Amino acid sequence: MRHLTVGSTVRIEGASGKSLRGVLLKATGHSVVIQPRARIPEPAVELLLADVLSISPEPARGNLGRAIAAGAAAGAGTALGVFFIIVSLYAD
Repeated sequence: MRHLTVGSTVRIEGASGKSLRGVLLKATGHSVVIQPRARIPEPAVELLLADVLSISPEPARGNLGRAIAAGAAAGAGTALGVFFIIVSLYAD
């Protein structure tokens, strides 16, 4: 857990078999506090380390909106380029 920094997205496996994903807010020698990741905001959860089997970092997710915008811009640029080629062929 020493390599995880505050603000990291983590997955915690509990001794009860339940897993929890969220943002690490605080880590002490006895407990960890995370902000669960949910569609509806939830309060922060403090878990005792005795109740935790493992804590692992979650890979960063990409920004879907940014990917859609990049794809749309590439498509628009290609369409505009084809349009100018067609116009230049028939302009003579």
